[in-house]
Amino acid sequence: MRKTHLRRQRYAWVLFVVVAAMACATTPQTGVIAAHWTPPGKSSEPIVLGWESESKNTGRIFCTLGRGGQRFTGHYIRIVAGTKVETVAPVLDTWGPIWSGYDWGGANDSWWWGPAGEPMGEYMASSYYPIFVQEYTGKAVASLIGDKGDTMRCRFTLRRPQEGLMGGGTGECQTSNGSRISADF
Repeated sequence: MRKTHLRRQRYAWVLFVVVAAMACATTPQTGVIAAHWTPPGKSSEPIVLGWESESKNTGRIFCTLGRGGQRFTGHYIRIVAGTKVETVAPVLDTWGPIWSGYDWGGANDSWWWGPAGEPMGEYMASSYYPIFVQEYTGKAVASLIGDKGDTMRCRFTLRRPQEGLMGGGTGECQTSNGSRISADF
């Protein structure tokens, strides 16, 4: 009788630990990223990017540029081994030709998506995608849309990739109107 009681207590304890771990694993994390925003032709000013995880590797990201400025909202994804193209493509779709006037495009850019300067769309749909996942594991990318019609793209190199944005890192963003954001978090 005593052994049965001890077993039940042990099983109850194990069940409690498993349920508690699952609750913690599914609880969204939230955080802020202190950054500096530089509008075209102006000096920089501090801003904050906020984020909330939706899963271990994805979430929402948002910010407002300056007092009363444009509010941007969007999604980020942390690239990990096994990330599917279907997961990454929607986040990166807005990174297309509209950005050709900025310095993120072309073969000299360390974040350019395709070998020999291939456009990202062709790269993402090609056999080169596994190379993308290998090269960008440990980084996060984001696309945001502003309430005044502009778009923003961000890229983050994570200090502790297994912790996602919570683990800190460095990053930069660009808006379609030429603003830049730099972050060290």
